[in-house]
Amino acid sequence: MAIVTIFGGTFGDDERIAVDVALSLGWRYLSREILVDAAEICDVSQTKLNEILEKEPHWWARWLENLRP
Repeated sequence: MAIVTIFGGTFGDDERIAVDVALSLGWRYLSREILVDAAEICDVSQTKLNEILEKEPHWWARWLENLRP
């Protein structure tokens, strides 16, 4: 599964760019809000979510690892 993350920094165009990229590739767009909601459902704290998302590489693999009991 391919995952593309986009950080807009100070320009703030990240969401628009991410949506455009997802549409052009025919992929689903997942906002940070969706990830936050999923974290809450899985009892993952905001702090832990930020740790998972800000570490490199393979944040998705770490996300899945951190959900294991």
